[in-house]
Amino acid sequence: MVSRDVPATGDAPHAPADPRAAVQRVVESVSQTWHRQPPAIAGRIEVPLSVVAALSLLAPAAADSSTLLAAYLDRVPTAEFGGMLRDLWAVYVNLRPDLVARAYPLFSWLFDPDVSDELIGAARTTAAAAVRAGQVEITGTGARHEVDLLGVLLTELRSDAARKGHGQVYTPADLAQITAELLGVGQTAEGATIHEPAAGTGGMLRAAAQAIRAAGRDPAAMRWVAVDIDELAIACLAVNTHLWGLGLNVLLGVGNALTDQWCERAEGERAECIELARTVRRDRLALRLLTTLSALVDEVADERQPSDHPSAPQP
Repeated sequence: MVSRDVPATGDAPHAPADPRAAVQRVVESVSQTWHRQPPAIAGRIEVPLSVVAALSLLAPAAADSSTLLAAYLDRVPTAEFGGMLRDLWAVYVNLRPDLVARAYPLFSWLFDPDVSDELIGAARTTAAAAVRAGQVEITGTGARHEVDLLGVLLTELRSDAARKGHGQVYTPADLAQITAELLGVGQTAEGATIHEPAAGTGGMLRAAAQAIRAAGRDPAAMRWVAVDIDELAIACLAVNTHLWGLGLNVLLGVGNALTDQWCERAEGERAECIELARTVRRDRLALRLLTTLSALVDEVADERQPSDHPSAPQP
C-alpha cells in the first residue's frame, strides 16, 4: 500500500465494525456529491471511480487521518489536487505495470491535455466527500479485504438501463462467500488457477481470496484469471486485485469469454506493459548513472584547472 505524508497523531485508523454498511455510506456520499455536478460532468462516471480508486492506495498512519485529509482536500488548489491524483496513479503504475492496460480507463482522463479545472474541481469535492464518509477506514485498513467498494460504487453510479446494457448482474457478497466455501476454494492447491469468466469488479474473486485466507493460506500463491465485457468493471478489478492482495500472478482481459480470443490478447498486452516498464526503469537508471558520472568528471576537471594565481617561484 502507498503512504503519503499524513501527520501521525495517534493510533492507525480503525476498521469499521460493519464494513458493508460503511461501504454503503461512502457510496451514497460519493454518488450524491457527483450527481450534483452539471450534466456534462455528472455523466463522466469514470472520474469518481478514479478518485475513490486513487484514495484507496493511501495507508494513513493516524487515527484522525480522515479529518486531516478532508481538511487538506477542502483547501488544496485544484491544480495541486490534480497533481496528487496523478502521483497516486503513477505509484500504481510503478507497482503494477502488469495491470496498467486494464486500469487505464480509470486514469486516462487525468492525462488529457484538455482536462478542465472544472472537472478536476468536481473530483476534489468528491474526494472530500468520500473521505468524510469514511473511505480511509475501509480501504486504509484490513476491511478492504472484506468488501468491494468500487463494485458497489460502479453499480450505484450507473443507471438501471446502463447496467442492463452491459449485462451486469452483481453477485451479493454473502452469496459469493457461501459459494466459495461450498466449492472448497480454500483448499485449492498452491499455484492453481482460479478463473472467473464473468468477473465484473471481482466479487467472486474476493470471496475466493477470503476463503483461502480463512484456511490459513495466502491468495498471492494462486494464479488469478478473469475476464468481462465491461472495460470499466475490469479497470475496477485491476485495482481490487491489488487491494485484496491477490499477488502478481494475475491476468485480466476484456471480452466475451465464450466467443473472443481474449486470453492471448491479454497475455500480449500484459507482457508489453511489463517490458515497457522495464525499459523505462532501465533508461531512468542509465540517465541517473550518466548524470552522476558527468558530475564526477566535472569535479575532477575543476580540481585539475590551473590556479588563477600561480604560486611564487621557490627560492
